Amino acid sequence: ALAYVVLPKAMEILIGFVPDGFGSLVTGAEYFDFIIKMLLVFGVAAEIPLVVVMLNRLGIVSAKQLASARPWTIIGIFVFAAIATPTTDPLTMLFLAAPMTILYLIAEVITKITDRRRGRAAIDEVDDDEASPLDRPPAV
Repeated sequence: ALAYVVLPKAMEILIGFVPDGFGSLVTGAEYFDFIIKMLLVFGVAAEIPLVVVMLNRLGIVSAKQLASARPWTIIGIFVFAAIATPTTDPLTMLFLAAPMTILYLIAEVITKITDRRRGRAAIDEVDDDEASPLDRPPAV
């Protein structure tokens, strides 16, 4: 849905590159190709946080791993947005990168909640007459 908001502004910027007195020679096929690319990029960007949450549910990625990789992930999001947007303006890149970053941070919170629930379930599985495992203190 965000692509529908960004599309008019992106088209305005692209057509703004044409000097005054000249006509834009954008064909219908090029226009629809541009729209399809924008919708596809924004759609894929919206699915990435869902993949992160699914990987966490499967036990492949933990919330600690996501938190430690957060700075590099945000840089990666902005690089992806710069490459994936068909226009060269930073506004369209920001329109893609900002929601991706917010969705990633929401996915990180969801993984933190999932890890807590998984930890509580592991504690509940210990019998009353069984010693629970000790957590080792962090190495200094």
